[in-house]
Amino acid sequence: MEYAASPKILVPCGPLVPCPAIEELFPVFPKATKEFVGKLILKPLKERVEDLIEMMSGSLANFGSKQLQDSMWGKTAFTAATTIYFGLWTAALDDTFAGNTASEAAYTSYARLGLTNNTTIFAAGSGTTTYSKTFPSDATKSFATSTGSTATVTYLGILDGNAGTSADKGYAWCSVTSTTINNGDTPQLAQNAITVTQD
Repeated sequence: MEYAASPKILVPCGPLVPCPAIEELFPVFPKATKEFVGKLILKPLKERVEDLIEMMSGSLANFGSKQLQDSMWGKTAFTAATTIYFGLWTAALDDTFAGNTASEAAYTSYARLGLTNNTTIFAAGSGTTTYSKTFPSDATKSFATSTGSTATVTYLGILDGNAGTSADKGYAWCSVTSTTINNGDTPQLAQNAITVTQD
């Protein structure tokens, strides 16, 4: 199980290293990447910065892995959360993370982003030998706008609760491009920003 990042879009270039126009690279990009880049180019600079929390490496958390395994081997019932919460962290997460893991973002007005767990936001994936699921499927999702202090976000955690305690179980996590959230910034998850791949 892994979280796949979009292909590298920016490459070194100069007088001796030809730099193709972005349109020339589009044929080799997956559909989700084309849509992401296209929308990004058309946005004002500030909104582009808000969208550039780019998903990188990650994993199912221990709780998520256990529920998946137990439901397949032994038919142990698993009731998925009605609302799935996305949190921002300023330090590394690993498979043990939960709602009380230290260093969650604390910029003024910060709150976890709650998304209803349905097939509109988490649409069916695709693939047979390798199965991929990409979300949020319907639209870009926004965290609370910072109204004061800053935070430099480096990880995204996905949980089943919003209590801020160990009762919130970690579903999955991934690293993100280091992004400083300043006063007035609104962190966002771009549409189809996260891809979970299983083979």
